[in-house]
Amino acid sequence: VTVGSTSGAPGATPNILIRGSGTFGSNDRPIYVIDGVIIGSAAADFNPNDVESVSVLKDAAATALYGSRGMNGAIIITTKRGKAGKPKVEYSGYYGVQNIARRLPLARRDDYIKLWTLSYQNGKQPVPNFGVGGYDTDWQEELIKPGAITDQNVSISGGNESSTYLISANYFDQDGTIVGPRYKRYAARVNSEAKRGRFKVGESLYLAYINERRVVGQPFDQVVRMPPTVPVYDPNNLSGYGFGSDNNATFGTNPIGQQLKDDNLGRGYKLLGNVYG
Repeated sequence: VTVGSTSGAPGATPNILIRGSGTFGSNDRPIYVIDGVIIGSAAADFNPNDVESVSVLKDAAATALYGSRGMNGAIIITTKRGKAGKPKVEYSGYYGVQNIARRLPLARRDDYIKLWTLSYQNGKQPVPNFGVGGYDTDWQEELIKPGAITDQNVSISGGNESSTYLISANYFDQDGTIVGPRYKRYAARVNSEAKRGRFKVGESLYLAYINERRVVGQPFDQVVRMPPTVPVYDPNNLSGYGFGSDNNATFGTNPIGQQLKDDNLGRGYKLLGNVYG
């Protein structure tokens, strides 16, 4: 099992390969089975703090149980349940900051004007006034920022010889390392079980609310394409953001304006569970 990198977007899940990368077609989407319920090939909306154990099935073992859906393997997750005894309250949480450590060595204003002036002169073309406005925008510095991340969990569990229970709540908030994207998850779980004689009944219920602002386009491509002589904000434009002109030809889109002006929102509820007897 190989756990690869993510896209870096808030809330993104890692790519998981089971039995290597030498199979035909795409094998980077194993199915997830949580408490017996198949939830498909992504577990971004699931609270990992609920996990009690994880098993991995591959090849024939997965396809025998789940058919063609298990051809890329299966990840079997069992969630925590209450144990007999006094009520037990648990809390766990963390807060941190993520950042993009490396920067590309891009040309600043003086070098950019010098190189493009030379290019126009070599092509025997009139040289535009690249420096109009006197701007010297560092697009990487404007787009990239520290992204806060926090994960808070609280649970209560307990029971006796005839019944057990576990109730948990989770709050997860991840801010992007660039301007704009963000991912929030509010989740709750109720697992309970009751026994009487030869009979046993129980349930596993999970409810999550997701609120996210996704990445728009390819912002890092635009950082490379946008010249430093174009400002981030320009009140003279209807959008309020700077973009190219006849004197300042661009090959890209203002990445800050792209993230803040264009909405790529996702909101929704997820209900996952089963009842057994």
